[in-house]
Amino acid sequence: MTRCLENLRAAGIAKCHLMVIESNEQGRGFWEGMGWQYRGGIMLYSQDIL
Repeated sequence: MTRCLENLRAAGIAKCHLMVIESNEQGRGFWEGMGWQYRGGIMLYSQDIL
């Protein structure tokens, strides 16, 4: 993850987002433990196409 973020910074990318399923407590805990912050106010829409 550190290398990926460094490469994004080097490419001039200022912000990175990731998605975690709300009920995935282990995943949420992992990313929070890595210093990522929860951001509300973003809505994700999906649609099955097959």
